[in-house]
Amino acid sequence: MTIVIEKRHRKIKTRFSKKDIPKSLIYEEYAGKPLYYRGFKEVM
Repeated sequence: MTIVIEKRHRKIKTRFSKKDIPKSLIYEEYAGKPLYYRGFKEVM
């Protein structure tokens, strides 16, 4: 008997809206989505 375990990818929800995050914390944009600096949540 084989047991198959599936891992589902979950989106991590933040309590910040995209409008609340300052542009100074955005590293670059990839495919139209902002990539933030590491640790931006601690700054917020």
